[in-house]
Order: sequence, then structure tokens, then C-alpha cells
Amino acid sequence: MVIYLEDLFVLNLIVNLIIIWISLKLNKEFIKFYKIFLSAFIGAAAVVASVFLNDFWLFILKFTISFPIILILKKYKSYKEFFKLYISFLIVTFILGGSIMLIYQIFNLSYKLNIMALLGGILIVLILIFRFAYSVKYTYKDIYKMELIYKGKSHNLKGFYDTGNELHYKNFSVIVLDKKIFNKIFSKDEIKSAISNNNFIECEFADGSKKIKTVIKIDKILLYSDKKVNTIFNVVAICGSDFKNYDVILNNSFKTEG
Repeated sequence: MVIYLEDLFVLNLIVNLIIIWISLKLNKEFIKFYKIFLSAFIGAAAVVASVFLNDFWLFILKFTISFPIILILKKYKSYKEFFKLYISFLIVTFILGGSIMLIYQIFNLSYKLNIMALLGGILIVLILIFRFAYSVKYTYKDIYKMELIYKGKSHNLKGFYDTGNELHYKNFSVIVLDKKIFNKIFSKDEIKSAISNNNFIECEFADGSKKIKTVIKIDKILLYSDKKVNTIFNVVAICGSDFKNYDVILNNSFKTEG
């Protein structure tokens, strides 16, 4: 069987994209696509290069190539954070790679067209599974009914507990509102007033980017959980993006306060 290098590169690029995407999802990481593609590209290039290596250097390459693939994805705050993603990558690689080879041998698939169709089918199935799993998770876990009180007016919302939100502005806990909700609750004049008073906070996002956000103080929030109502004061709100299954990203400190 003749295997062309360009086919080998494309197949491994697709596989690497799938593996990296799954690994990031498992670790709740959100990385820009160009970094994911660059990592997948390096991995695919390494596989092509391995064709020209002897057994010793092939073993060294297989053992070490996963390090740069994971390393260039983001800036890591600790060795633990890096190795958590690294181990996830190795586990997914083993499971997905083994599954593909098993199906390939069981059904005696031809190398080129059928394996491409197989990879495409696996990718579609995985996307559907993850979309469903995350939809269920966000619908039933760590989402609470809540009321946001601002200038005496109550707004019924759904709040999601995010362990990554530990933002604080002075002595205030920070919550992140859905963009549409934020613009609905606060008028343009109120937003301009906050800007003119230099009420800003610098936020660092999961992909490593940083943005300056306008901060607006609210009266209080009421969190409903297990027939209990937790009233929380000293809260400020910033504007986020468009959320799907909830309206507010709650501050992680509310769990200890509750």
C-alpha cells in the first residue's frame, strides 16, 4: 500500500485538531483557533518527519512531541495546570487513536477515502455529544434562580457559578452579566456616568487576553437554593458576552458566603 506524505499530513492534522479540541473541552479551556491549529500543525509535521527517522529517534520524537503541542496553546500559571492538560491530551490520544485503528481493522477500510469519512463522522458525533453534555450540565448543575436588585427594581435571572470568577473590585464581588441583560438593566447615561467616574476593572480571560470593563454597583442580589434565600450585598456588575443557558456568571465567593 502506497501512502503519500500529503495524505499522511492531512489525516494527522485532522486527528490532532480533534484530540486537542476534546482535551481543551475536558479542562474547560477556551483557546483561540489559530493556536489550536498551530499545535495540530506541529504534531502532523512531526508525524511526517518520523517517516525519515530510525527507531531510536522515532521513540524520542513520539515521547517529546506532545510537550510543545500543549505548551504553545496558552500561558500556564503553574506546572499543575500544564500537566493536567498534558495528561488529558495523552489519554484522549490513546483512546481516539486506538478506536480509529480498531474500526479501521475490523471493517478493513481502505486507507484514503474511507478513513477521511471515518474521521469526519467521528468529529461530527463528538461535537454533538459535547454540545449535549454541556447543555445538560449548564441546565441542571450550578445554575440558580436569582433576583438582581438595582435602584429598587427587581430582575429575575439565572445565575451560573463559575469557579474561575474570583474577580473583586475594591471591596465588591464582581458578577458578569449577559450583554443584552447588561444593556437592558443599565441605561446609556448610567454607563457613561460609570466611565466618567473611572469605574474600571481589568479582566483576564481564559485565552490569556485582557480587557478593561466598566463597573456598575447594584443594590443586592437574592440567590435561591434549596428553599433558602441568600441575600448578597457589595456586588458590582460588568458586561460579558452573549450567554446561552444563563444570564449571569456569579462570583465564586458567593458559595462560601451562602
